[in-house]
Amino acid sequence: MKKKTEKEKKSSYKSTVPAVDQAMQLLNCLADSPNPQLTLTEICNQLEIHKSKAYTILNTLMKYDFIEKNPQTKTYRLGLGIVGLARNILNNIDIRDLVLPHLQTLAEKTGLSTHFGQITGSQYYIIAKAESNQDFGYRIRVGAHHHITHGAHGKAIVAFMPQARQQEILSQDYLCFYGDGEPVDMDYLLEELALCRKEGYSMDLGTTNPNINVLAAPVMDNKNEVIGCVILVGAFRRSEVKKFGAMVSNSAMKISHILGYRRGG
Repeated sequence: MKKKTEKEKKSSYKSTVPAVDQAMQLLNCLADSPNPQLTLTEICNQLEIHKSKAYTILNTLMKYDFIEKNPQTKTYRLGLGIVGLARNILNNIDIRDLVLPHLQTLAEKTGLSTHFGQITGSQYYIIAKAESNQDFGYRIRVGAHHHITHGAHGKAIVAFMPQARQQEILSQDYLCFYGDGEPVDMDYLLEELALCRKEGYSMDLGTTNPNINVLAAPVMDNKNEVIGCVILVGAFRRSEVKKFGAMVSNSAMKISHILGYRRGG
């Protein structure tokens, strides 16, 4: 029998463990399902694995309370062990460390300045940023703050609020979507909010400041609530809005998923 060469041994090495990979797929299957409880057959159909394999994985995960089984309906759902892990992560994470790599990547790809702001009461505070390599840029210092309805970030935040909260905000006398205390054409604003929900980002093209354009996308948490925004700021052409807007939205969504956001949850 011919011995395998070192090169052949290395090429046959797999960087993932199939059983672990299937366990992760199973957990994601339950997390993403509109129905929080699934039968063994439903799980197998979605993952396209044999019942005996799925059953073994489920029993292993149940041992660590990552999965719970309802003995009456014979269905499975995520267990409280998942909550314990998530709580430990969220309690020890500094959101600035989490968002900064995404801001840096976005700044490098666009050549523009990027910022992350967090909602605190009626204000929006810049807590992290990555500078661009543009000679001309609009610098916003960490710690700077604006009203929650200010400019592009205000539109992105309000667009993704629950309807009752959105109506409460829009009924206020003081709004800053188009500048501090500037008049608001409510019909036009509602069109912009609807477009933001559709595209995933909002824009302010020289409205609140004639020298700069701004794009913003909301960041959601594990309760599917808006907690802040990723903002792209600089001098860019209107023809680049769609491309850059998609990049801002993608960065915000990546951060949201890390924080536990589930689309449609």
